Amino acid sequence: MVVLEVETIGGDTFVRGMNRYAEDVTDWRPAFEDIYTNFTNIQKGGFRRQGHHGSKWADLSPRYKRWKEMHYPGRPILTRTGRMRDSMTGRNQAASQDTVKRVEKLAAEFGTQVPYAYAHQHGYPPGNLPARPMVDLNEDQRRKWAKLIQEWAWREANKAMGLT
Repeated sequence: MVVLEVETIGGDTFVRGMNRYAEDVTDWRPAFEDIYTNFTNIQKGGFRRQGHHGSKWADLSPRYKRWKEMHYPGRPILTRTGRMRDSMTGRNQAASQDTVKRVEKLAAEFGTQVPYAYAHQHGYPPGNLPARPMVDLNEDQRRKWAKLIQEWAWREANKAMGLT
């Protein structure tokens, strides 16, 4: 499974801003749902562009490329059967399939249970399978999530205090 853990997003400014609202919020699920939607959109874009942030995933080896063209013609990198792509984008997935989407009151986890995802994310063993990171959040994306959480918490705290 690929796991992305975010403990503090946005640094000190975010933490100071969140401290004002977090005490009044006991259920973060709606904010986590918004983040999940953004996460899957980022993944869809990565699979469509074959990489993230202007960097392309490593090319297939010539030998594997020939084999893949013969057996899976027209399929892009990291999409042989579509299982991993679909699990990372939440597409065509029943609850019992490969998509990891656990949203609780105070925590959320998104990713995939596809067994070979880790090898593709990090490369394995070094030199044989190059890393082709599916999860690669940049600072702008982290800030967007921080802002989304902070704005949502502000609205919820104001509701709880009867200000809206």
